[in-house]
Amino acid sequence: MSSMDDRFKDVWGTTADYPKTMLRSVRPHEYHERNSRAEKLRNERDDLFDDEEEKLELWETGVENKFSESTFHVVEAMREHLEKDQPEPQIRHAFLESKNSQSPLKCSPEMLKTVFTYHQVEPSFLDAVHTFGDQADPKDLCLMSFRSHDTLTTPKNRLAAIPKLDRSGREIDVSYLLRAPEIKKDNDWPWQIRQAAVYNSFDVITKRSFWCTIKGNDEFNRRIKQSSPYLDIPSDPTDKTRASSYFNASLATHMVYLSWCDENWRQYINDIEDNIQGILKLARKAPIDDDLEDKGSILAAYPKSLRETKTRNSTMRSNKENASKAQSKTNTGLSARPSMRKQSTLEVIAGAQKSLMGYLHLGGAKQKIGDLEKNQGGPAASTMFVENADENSSSEDLVDKRRVLNEFRFSDVQILYTFSDRIRRAILTLTLNISVLQEMHAYYNRLLTVDIESFRHIKEGSKENLAEFLYEIQSLSKRLETRRTQLECLGTLLTEGNALYDGILQYRQLDISQRFQETAQDSAEQMHIMANKTRLETASMHVITVVTMIFLPATFVATFFQSGIFLWNNDVPEDMSETYRYRGDSFNLFVWISVPMMVATVSVWLGVFLWMKKNMLRGVRRPRRA
Repeated sequence: MSSMDDRFKDVWGTTADYPKTMLRSVRPHEYHERNSRAEKLRNERDDLFDDEEEKLELWETGVENKFSESTFHVVEAMREHLEKDQPEPQIRHAFLESKNSQSPLKCSPEMLKTVFTYHQVEPSFLDAVHTFGDQADPKDLCLMSFRSHDTLTTPKNRLAAIPKLDRSGREIDVSYLLRAPEIKKDNDWPWQIRQAAVYNSFDVITKRSFWCTIKGNDEFNRRIKQSSPYLDIPSDPTDKTRASSYFNASLATHMVYLSWCDENWRQYINDIEDNIQGILKLARKAPIDDDLEDKGSILAAYPKSLRETKTRNSTMRSNKENASKAQSKTNTGLSARPSMRKQSTLEVIAGAQKSLMGYLHLGGAKQKIGDLEKNQGGPAASTMFVENADENSSSEDLVDKRRVLNEFRFSDVQILYTFSDRIRRAILTLTLNISVLQEMHAYYNRLLTVDIESFRHIKEGSKENLAEFLYEIQSLSKRLETRRTQLECLGTLLTEGNALYDGILQYRQLDISQRFQETAQDSAEQMHIMANKTRLETASMHVITVVTMIFLPATFVATFFQSGIFLWNNDVPEDMSETYRYRGDSFNLFVWISVPMMVATVSVWLGVFLWMKKNMLRGVRRPRRA
């Protein structure tokens, strides 16, 4: 047994120390990386692994290079399978899954370390593994990566050859992390950009390859099993005459993984465009007039048709006021001015509403207004058309501008921001995917320049397949660049739409302020009318008060003298010598009846007043207790 076999036997018993169980010579800069990765793997154990649903699937060749499946739920059973006394498979796939891309892996750390130690997986692949795990939000901001390492030109004495496992140590190791949109069914937005981590090692001497795939579902598990029967590999594992066929199979398997990152982008982009166009279309077609006058007049803040109507009605009101003033010189009447003011205000409101509704006419009316303004060159022409359109159109064909403005909500801005963030992440994903493809293209293109005996016959037998593989990578990269250009254009459209939507929201706020101003102006006019009426009524009350003050004392005295308390000599026999005679019994009767009635009336009023006051105080105290 060679010394490397002994070393492997030692590390096979301490798989928990991975990645310190690597047999390959450690380069100076890798020493710290291995220690830090081992520590990170321990620290993130609870978030990264789910021991309760432990599962690992192996898809590997056997007799006659036929693929078979093995599923393991405990580490011990998997170790027994790996240690069994039979030749190593030419191709082996290990599949690790999770519930989704933000859930822990369905395996224990011991199972992962055991597989990685047995196949001497490069520790750099752990960076891709850590993108999985329990996480509320996606981590690593669309991280993609490509790692490569080979020992094609490494001196033989430095190779980690394990003869017992039929491994020469002269390998090509590549790993990459890709992302692509996939449909999900548990949310309003049906898409999620998910990651997939792939590792591959290919022994150029023994032609054995190992694959490790980590994904948030069984998509690649299913695809690899479906595509494996189409691999052009010898039916006899011991047949070495077609050595390049295994390398060609490796390239074909890479394309199964790489083609995934180009899928679904078309539908993803179309769904984003449909969602944002549904919001921006309303903003682009909103009937809003921002053609303000150059002169800084008060009417410049109103829409054009409303300005024309207000100007026209203001002129009519001025003419009517002048005529009314001329008429008021000959007629006397206190109610003439208020009635004229009320009539003018109603006319202005009615005229403004009529013109505004005409301006907001949908379809051909709105287009004709613009055509008339261009062809006839004046606002008067458009105003005439507005009035005609309003007279010839039913109210069902008209749109209320304020109702349209009420359709704009700040929640739409939040939706636009959400899609803007999705576009940015999608562009970043495509950019990094393209970078991975370019690095992979450059790496395999470099392999063509490697000139060693053990790899020369593979290059010669795979020359056409390798050229086709490089071409497909380049073509795939171009397609992703096209998708990125689409998203960049869509992002520009969304940015401009955001600015337009923000302007409309500001316009809506100004419209609301204008409503309050109009309401305040109407209230001020009404208060002015009420003040005039109050002034007139106050003058009338002053006249009534003066008249009452003059006649009330005399009326009271006359009524009292005629009540019978005083008997006058002209109403009695002629034997009465005095001018009048006081009748005390009549006065006593008057007092006896009047005073109790007065006391009763005051008592009833006082009782009702106190009862109402008590109820009012109770009503005030109840909210305080609540």
